[in-house]
Amino acid sequence: MPTTLAELADYLRDECYQPSAYHLGPGWSHCGEAYCIEQTPAGFEAFCVERGQRSDSLWIESCEDSACHAILALLDGDASSRSHCIAFTSNRAEIEAIEETLAFEGVRSRRNDIPAVGGIGDPRFRLFVEGRDKWVIDRLVEAGRIPAVSFWMRLLEITGSAPLPPTTSPHPPTPDFPDTTIPWHRGLHRDRSRVPILARLWLW
Repeated sequence: MPTTLAELADYLRDECYQPSAYHLGPGWSHCGEAYCIEQTPAGFEAFCVERGQRSDSLWIESCEDSACHAILALLDGDASSRSHCIAFTSNRAEIEAIEETLAFEGVRSRRNDIPAVGGIGDPRFRLFVEGRDKWVIDRLVEAGRIPAVSFWMRLLEITGSAPLPPTTSPHPPTPDFPDTTIPWHRGLHRDRSRVPILARLWLW
């Protein structure tokens, strides 16, 4: 287990935790919604940040390795911190084909369908994987075995209009699908008003 913040950063990356779910060290004011830890004169302090505003202190640890274990426990207690949305479509056949591919590769996925603007009879299909299975998804996308889908094109499909990607975000959506992951609002925290209101109902 990691005993320093530097080791923790490597561990969280290697285990495919959501980069937007946590922040280690100073500079947390850019975060949309994240668990944060920072070294202060009092010790290693943990807190939450939402839209750049920090909460009261969750705890302060004098020992760095204890702080690493404690912040990791916070992340492990939040199911979204290792969850990756790897498919989002209105095409049932497409989502079922992706499910079949993942099952063949031994990847456990979780399906979650949501209504769309059209209401009943017009659903959207979402597929999630956990943790290190994200590496398998990246490989399958690179090999062309599952589609790389732009979040912004999917938002256009849902609502009929999509804002320009916020280029100032520390975790902006990319043209390739794998990094446009749940919760998407962490990449849009600087100006939620740019996202159409009906889209916000599904994204947050």
